[in-house]
Amino acid sequence: MLFRQGDPPTRVYVLVEGAGKLVRSAPKGHQVVLALLQPGDVFGFVDLFGRADQTYTAEIVDEGRIVSWPQEVMKQIVERHPIIITNALRMMANRVEAYWLRIEDLTTVPVEQRVARAVLRLTSGTDRQLSIVHQDLAQFVGTTPPTLSRILHRWKTRGLVEVGRAAIRVRKLGALRAIAADP
Repeated sequence: MLFRQGDPPTRVYVLVEGAGKLVRSAPKGHQVVLALLQPGDVFGFVDLFGRADQTYTAEIVDEGRIVSWPQEVMKQIVERHPIIITNALRMMANRVEAYWLRIEDLTTVPVEQRVARAVLRLTSGTDRQLSIVHQDLAQFVGTTPPTLSRILHRWKTRGLVEVGRAAIRVRKLGALRAIAADP
């Protein structure tokens, strides 16, 4: 656990290796997986400029490595190198667009197609292994763990993926892309 929702923001983080997740807890305790972090993802920076508390919990879910900078240092870096603000705005715009696509998927796309799209996005459309707890992926795509298990089992039987306890490896990219495509 790097920080919890409600903690004061103190650092900016970059995930270098491994996997992580950003989770927001609702007042009644229900949790929503906002993002599944992959190497290269930056987080914690939005809350540095004007927020009194973190708006989500950040957790590393697979052995990994992060780099972080204290809030004061990050502000000095930004003042010296304004291009960082431009890059941060570009990154935030990409993230907002990804969230819009996710909302569209959640409201208009069948579960199997959502799972395929999420796996392809999280692996950048490659056959690299996705280290993820299946419950987190189920929450991320808006389904239940049993439904996700049935989908992954079908895909495994067809040779599309290899499935481990907390990992998925794509074996047939073309077939998975076909499932992810609009009918």
